[in-house]
Amino acid sequence: MLKKSRGNLSKWLIVKLSNWITPNLNQLENYPILNHKMDEKINHHLSEIRNDIEENGKIFFKEISFEHVLNYFNHSWQRWNCLISIVSKSKAKKILNIGCAYGFYDLILKQKYGKDMIGADLSRSIRDYSGYALNSGLDIVAWNVINEKPPFSDEEFDSVICAEVLEHIKYPPGQFFKKIKNLLKVDGELILSTPNINRQSNIIRMINGSNILEKFPEEIEEGEDVTNYIEHVREYTIGELIDILESSGFNILKVVMCSRDNFIKGNKVRNSLVNDIITIHAQKVV
Repeated sequence: MLKKSRGNLSKWLIVKLSNWITPNLNQLENYPILNHKMDEKINHHLSEIRNDIEENGKIFFKEISFEHVLNYFNHSWQRWNCLISIVSKSKAKKILNIGCAYGFYDLILKQKYGKDMIGADLSRSIRDYSGYALNSGLDIVAWNVINEKPPFSDEEFDSVICAEVLEHIKYPPGQFFKKIKNLLKVDGELILSTPNINRQSNIIRMINGSNILEKFPEEIEEGEDVTNYIEHVREYTIGELIDILESSGFNILKVVMCSRDNFIKGNKVRNSLVNDIITIHAQKVV
């Protein structure tokens, strides 16, 4: 009991300290980094679509656990609220979502805010995840953004969303963003969302002696790439992303942070710099 109490006290102290940490990052001086404030109207839209999925969506998810689908929705609630908040207020009309997967928030942007949404993802991801969205009228194109030429024209889109994709790809991020830039119209916008490697939970794990990186599996075939078996190939800091985007031809408009759990109560992490998810709104520089 005493050991457990000490452990809880240690975690409490780390949380309190991390709420006051201010990293010495010169890149952030020009960008106020704020926590996202949940939009209740968007929460209502998210609740509506989640309820419909729970009642009518099970038939569309035969390759994955339906319980996983619902849990993933809850887990993503805050970051989707943040993304919808940014995109719905933008003047962008024709929008491409790279790595759209389930396409749930795409449907909200299309049905509630009149956006012309087009999703893109790997063929197997569309098969496993996108059935509900396709049945609900979302256009989704099979495209491997790394290995294939885009099935779109240059400067076709007003905005491109890239949410929870960057951490999965084995490709130089600057080159990836330049591919996106080519698809954007003059003054087109990029909305990027990805985990913050400096999040509070990682700080707690490291101070407690745990590794924040995923383990490499031992049971693989000789000569196979072990990184094919881990979920997040590379996570980034806020400062890194700002540097990469600016060097790739983007101007940073806004940086917003949010949590990825406890979706009903909102942000638990007071210090935005150590919150879970980084969302960056950027604009193409001609």
